[in-house]
Amino acid sequence: IPDPNYEYVKEVPVDDEGVEIGYDPVFGVSHPIDTRTILNPPDSYVIDESTRDDRLVPQDFPEGDPEIEMNAEITKFRKSLKQVETYTDPYLKMEVPRHMAKWHGYPEQLSFPK
Repeated sequence: IPDPNYEYVKEVPVDDEGVEIGYDPVFGVSHPIDTRTILNPPDSYVIDESTRDDRLVPQDFPEGDPEIEMNAEITKFRKSLKQVETYTDPYLKMEVPRHMAKWHGYPEQLSFPK
């Protein structure tokens, strides 16, 4: 169940022919970026607006400094880009998303397949 606090990738990437990237007819889907991939991962709990405690974080700029407004604009622009944060997996040798929703397996079958 996706967490409503995050925004996820809406469509899986496809190639020029409309086939999902990394799809293999024998093994199925293998592309790591799917609908569980989180766009704009959450900030650290120290920085995040909902959990930040200003008493614990040192002030970078004195109150009234114009740099505060400029930093807020840059942060807003960065979040509007809707980026997927990735890293290169040393074994797969491909880009893998750093933040994804947890996958708990397929739902349990309650009866024998018909």
